[in-house]
Amino acid sequence: MKLYKSLLASLALALCASTLTGCDEDLATPPLAIPSSDLQANMTIADFKAKYWSADQNYCTQVGLNDQGEEIILGGRIIANDEGGNIYQNVMLQDETGAICIAVYTGSAEAIKNLYLRYKVGEEMFIKVTGLYAGKYAGLFQIGAAGEHNGTPQTSKMSAADFVSHTELNGLPNTSLISTIEMTIPEINALTSVDDQQKYQSQRVRINNVSWIGGGSQLWGDANSTQSGTDRYLIDADGNRLLVRNSNKSDFCDQTLPEGHGDVIGILGFFNGKWQFVFQSPQDCIDFQGESYAPGGGEAIVNSLDQNFEGVSDIAELGNWGTVNTSGSATWFTQTYSNNNFAACTGYNKSAGADGYDSWLVTPGLDIANMAEKVFSFKSMVGYTGNGTLEVYAMTDANPATAVLTKLSANIPQPTGQWSEWVASGNIDLSSYTGVVYIGFRYKAAVSAANSYTTYRIDEVVAGKTVEGGDTPTPGPSAGDGTAESPYTVADVIGGATGNDVWVTGYIVGAVNNKSIDDAVFTAPFALASNILLAATPGETNVANCIPIQLLAGTEARTALNLLDTPANLGKQVSIKGNLASYFGKPGQKGSTAYAWGDKGTADVPVTGAQFRKVTTITSGKQYLIVASGKMAKLDTRNYGYLNVADVTDNAGVITADEANAFTFTAVSGGYTITMSNGKYLYQTGTFNSFNFGDSAVEGSTWTATAQSDGTFKIVNVAMNKYIQYSANFTSFGSYPDSQGTLPALYEKVN
Repeated sequence: MKLYKSLLASLALALCASTLTGCDEDLATPPLAIPSSDLQANMTIADFKAKYWSADQNYCTQVGLNDQGEEIILGGRIIANDEGGNIYQNVMLQDETGAICIAVYTGSAEAIKNLYLRYKVGEEMFIKVTGLYAGKYAGLFQIGAAGEHNGTPQTSKMSAADFVSHTELNGLPNTSLISTIEMTIPEINALTSVDDQQKYQSQRVRINNVSWIGGGSQLWGDANSTQSGTDRYLIDADGNRLLVRNSNKSDFCDQTLPEGHGDVIGILGFFNGKWQFVFQSPQDCIDFQGESYAPGGGEAIVNSLDQNFEGVSDIAELGNWGTVNTSGSATWFTQTYSNNNFAACTGYNKSAGADGYDSWLVTPGLDIANMAEKVFSFKSMVGYTGNGTLEVYAMTDANPATAVLTKLSANIPQPTGQWSEWVASGNIDLSSYTGVVYIGFRYKAAVSAANSYTTYRIDEVVAGKTVEGGDTPTPGPSAGDGTAESPYTVADVIGGATGNDVWVTGYIVGAVNNKSIDDAVFTAPFALASNILLAATPGETNVANCIPIQLLAGTEARTALNLLDTPANLGKQVSIKGNLASYFGKPGQKGSTAYAWGDKGTADVPVTGAQFRKVTTITSGKQYLIVASGKMAKLDTRNYGYLNVADVTDNAGVITADEANAFTFTAVSGGYTITMSNGKYLYQTGTFNSFNFGDSAVEGSTWTATAQSDGTFKIVNVAMNKYIQYSANFTSFGSYPDSQGTLPALYEKVN
């Protein structure tokens, strides 16, 4: 087939040369090479996603054969590639059922440097996915290679050589055969179900009649930034917004965003539970003209730093908020104030002033006369160490030392301890002011110790428009007193109820999927087991009417109530005992110690569970807890991963715990199999230090267990020659080839 098409192309050129009419007489021109393939897709993208989909945010699974024992082949049209550098090292493939991201590493040592030179938009492509890996990277489903980050498997970029060897192209590009889905911003933001994610992730989408926040002034990105990308926002006429992620290494990152309003076309991406729009080119902004739908005040101030603060290590590296500025013309003015001595704000080793260590963050001036709404809004500030408070001021100029300061908010206290969750929001009325006003955030800490620092992020600051969640919800009538017989209601907690070891009742309606209340979701998939949201009625989807409930690790309450493992709990009424406290910046409950289904609690009862006694020998068929450093390995319901842990207490060699977390050791040839209480076998494969969990014993599921002189066991995977250890760095159990942590002790169930 390939030879046939090449001969046809050569023949056409020969005919042109012989007639000398309408053809180039340069006979050195090579024949036109039209790629062709005899491959046929035997699985749709939708079916492939469904087959290899997991609720985990990060995972990878090696692709096997289809139900007929054949290699799985996907086919479709390329709808996006790396041309322009904004869609980095990815190719998006679309068929009639959906679209999928294919991640490819194109380093200088690889077989291909620029994908777009060979894999063009509109071209038909087939990919043999058997032997590659499928899974997620930060929530985005993709095809690639097996990877790992911070001890968690994830799907990473395959080599360019693997990509080339697994793909075939067919014919010339034909962009008219690409499908583009028209959607609105509210429709995109409403996509929360697993079906929605499978259907719309990586699709080519058109959104009509929108504007850029910062259009005409802000740039697409920041070429001088150390960050990989910059967050921008699209906004529609009703104020609905959609995150746009732009690469700081793209060919057009230094161009200005279009003014006015128009239509846009891009790829619908997904990152850590949030939809984000990604452009291939500025030319995908169509017919921008007329007025902008961005908030009044000339130019909104938007400082969205979510992308820069995904992990603790990133925050620690950035240090104080003074090291982070917005891009474009809306640049933060940042100062550190200490004994009236101003210096660049780094946050390290600063001396205390008369009233403590102060840091300031001041906005550009707001022209009140030109603001459509006379309001200033902010939300989401997170602190690290310090025992301080936040204050918000109106200022007559940008220098705190010379400005007249008018406090706009009461002190917002910061909880103590590292990585305190401190989320605040507010809408401040500026209608009594005239002229230009600056807004200053002032952090007041206690006297700082050497080498200590404080970090803040401001997720959203908007002038001229209110932000959701800034207004205090109006509580309903009080209906409880916090006792088991009469628990506090959700309205009581929102209305200011206080107390420790008190009961709260409500309906489970959702959970927070990340670090901010803005990450609240009310339908699956749920990303965390550490919290739930309660409301007065089932089906509530307004987070302002909900209270967050912390579910402590290792408690029966977390095991029974969390939505990550048991999404069927949605809509059920439950009563929970704990301490009323601010959680995710809202009134809520922490330190859950007990729960009961229904609208009433229960009387205090002693801790229940099976008893397990520490042993130095193993008996086949017995159940054992795997324990190290006061941490017990827990039942895991996923397909693979590192074993999560719960705190346990050894009382004279005895631990009381839920037997669901026990592991059964069964003697086999060469050692033991280890099964969890759900019947799943622990085994290892590939290069991973994590576990796989299977329905039957396979290669890699045999373990030896040798008692050590200190009372621990060295439990070795025979196939991989790795042994089980508790890693304090990752707070989990893995199986490693060398010393990575602490060997476990075994506690046998007492019958």
